[in-house]
Amino acid sequence: MAKRFDISVYAKILSVRKAYPFDFALLIMRFFTFSYTIGSVAMLTLAGFPFLQAGAVASVLAISVLILGPFVSRQIDRHGQSKVLPIACSVVVIGSFVIIADVLFDGPLALLYIGAVLMGFTPVPGALARTRWTYLIETDEDVASTVDLQSVYAYEGILDDLGFTLGPPISIAIAAVSVPVAGAVVSTVCYALGAIVLVRSKDSEPTLGWGVEERIDEAVQKKSAFTLSALVRIVFFMMLCVGAFFGIFDSATLALAQQTDETALASVYLTLSGVISMVGGFVFGMIRNAPSKAKLLIITSILVGVAYACMTFVDSMLSMFVIGLIASIFYAPFLISENAAIESAVPSTHLTEALTWVTTGANCGLAFGPTLAGFLIDGFGVTAAFSCGAFFAICIPIIVLVFRRIVYRDVR
Repeated sequence: MAKRFDISVYAKILSVRKAYPFDFALLIMRFFTFSYTIGSVAMLTLAGFPFLQAGAVASVLAISVLILGPFVSRQIDRHGQSKVLPIACSVVVIGSFVIIADVLFDGPLALLYIGAVLMGFTPVPGALARTRWTYLIETDEDVASTVDLQSVYAYEGILDDLGFTLGPPISIAIAAVSVPVAGAVVSTVCYALGAIVLVRSKDSEPTLGWGVEERIDEAVQKKSAFTLSALVRIVFFMMLCVGAFFGIFDSATLALAQQTDETALASVYLTLSGVISMVGGFVFGMIRNAPSKAKLLIITSILVGVAYACMTFVDSMLSMFVIGLIASIFYAPFLISENAAIESAVPSTHLTEALTWVTTGANCGLAFGPTLAGFLIDGFGVTAAFSCGAFFAICIPIIVLVFRRIVYRDVR
């Protein structure tokens, strides 16, 4: 009987020495990208700025990332990481230090917004890492014989979770115990160092046109991955629903905790759900003889959507706690399946941008989710917010099932 789980896959991944430099670089870059929004709010409020002003700067930063992120990734695919990253990352570092200097020297408010716009040029570290791994697997026989894409994407998902879990609290803690700008300074310096290491890691950098067996028409190459691939559009809207769900759910959870005087339980839940998601992704990466990528995308979409849709039954912190933790098991496998499906559906000339649209979709949902939750909580109560979140959750499997023919057609 074929072995269903291979517990040695992560040891094999860590044995690929070519990946050490870029994975280390992109890990510390993740701490910056996952903390710059909340880190900016913490820095500004600790420095005496009103929450409205801090929130406005964070919103400009988020919108800038939404607009500029896919553009930067498209340029990386077209011209190469070593050509685009020095420029893009330098602009990001300059933007961050513009905000820091403006806070230190009490400069004009306009500079805060200018800095926030410049920071939007940052590429998505997870997309860069997955592109490099895909390149190594497809061009290096030794790497291909050692690791597989599903396990590698699961491994990168764990690193994403580490950056998301540790980045914001570390940045805020550094600012709180020293000076308001300290957290931003440390994370920006780490980002700059990571960018330098990444650019110097030439042996794992994808070459232009890699993985393309036949010449791609120049007009096709110039197209955005969003317009080129129907699957990218499908995944974008699925992730928009994911982002909207979490934007609503986090706000509703906090409101419910305040109403029931169980705020501590909410923080415990957020920590445990992150851990459970990482464990789910860790186990998923060890699965051998899995179904096709198309089937995995459909199966995991159904599981995560139905599980989170059960939030409509939440009537207490205990029920939220139980339903949320069970649903967290399926979240990382869902993200891994999405990324793997996109990798197989787009040409290598568009891979970084295509993977970036996953994050962009989630960020779009997160941009309006909390606002919608606030309206529902104030006007109709917490249960209405949970029900609205459940609606966005169930839209995830509905979207993939409606377009399942495209999924089977495009995902190899």
